[in-house]
Amino acid sequence: MSTALHRTAWAACFLVCAGHALAQVHYDASPPPMPIVPRVITTPSISAMPPMPSMTPSLSMPTLPMRPDDWPDDPVLNAQYQEIVDLYLAGRYGEALPKADEFLSSITARYREDSASYAVAISVLARLYQAQGRFKEAEDYVMRALAIDERDYPRDHPNIAGDYCALGQLYQAKGQLDEAEPFLKRALAIYEGAQKPNAADVGRALNNLAWLYQEQGRYAEAEPLVTRSLQLIVTANGPDDEDYGRALDTLAKLYEGMGRLNDAEVLYRQAIAILVAKRGTDYAGVGVSRENLGGLLKSMGRFEEAAPLLQQALATKERVYGPQHPGVANSFATG
Repeated sequence: MSTALHRTAWAACFLVCAGHALAQVHYDASPPPMPIVPRVITTPSISAMPPMPSMTPSLSMPTLPMRPDDWPDDPVLNAQYQEIVDLYLAGRYGEALPKADEFLSSITARYREDSASYAVAISVLARLYQAQGRFKEAEDYVMRALAIDERDYPRDHPNIAGDYCALGQLYQAKGQLDEAEPFLKRALAIYEGAQKPNAADVGRALNNLAWLYQEQGRYAEAEPLVTRSLQLIVTANGPDDEDYGRALDTLAKLYEGMGRLNDAEVLYRQAIAILVAKRGTDYAGVGVSRENLGGLLKSMGRFEEAAPLLQQALATKERVYGPQHPGVANSFATG
């Protein structure tokens, strides 16, 4: 299975390179699978203020759905899909979105709107909508995809894990952290509970849950998760892997919250080096890590070092998301 398709299969939450075979690296002595948490979404009271969307720069690890058995053997459709995957993974969401709309139209013309192939198409579109801050559209699509996948697949299928991951990341992005946690746990439970757990899949899912915990200030719970995530990802893919860089950024953010500022700085710089080597300087993830490092240096009073990093991060976010995206507006407000 290619790297792109394998990463699409896992999910550990919101899309997740094509070209070469990814070895299935397994590990022993893993903790027992976590229990499946009932899919219950808490509805706030009418009098409660709605939570604000999270503007904390995030490098949580994305996922894409695995192609179903009835996937069209059509070179044009396959080329369309692969182009969308490549653009998404490169963080070029504005370019990917109209192509995903076109791809959905092509799939709809060929399949029913309750087919597995249709679920793949709307899952991709949902992830792009989330990246653009269009949360209502993203939630509608991912809920529809989940309903189809739960009907068509066993409850431990990777595409269902991907849907749970997408929902968890969506609620986290909206600031609904309590609602996010059960979905991220369910995704992790599926990967850990597989007959032959894949180390990289589990590592990504651990990283995503650790990111949520650090955002909640639950540092003691987050640290062992991200440490194990790093171990699994480096075992599976090596120390130059993009996901390893993402996990380093998560650990750096965690250390920053714990007051271990020098350790955090080292890790942020390592993460940036890996991501730049893999994706180039205009990659959205590079902008996130630069913003994180710039914010850290600013908090340490190192303003001259922080300023160019924050400016570079803002320029990257404007190119990737556009000036109207809430994350870009937040950078203007706090920069």
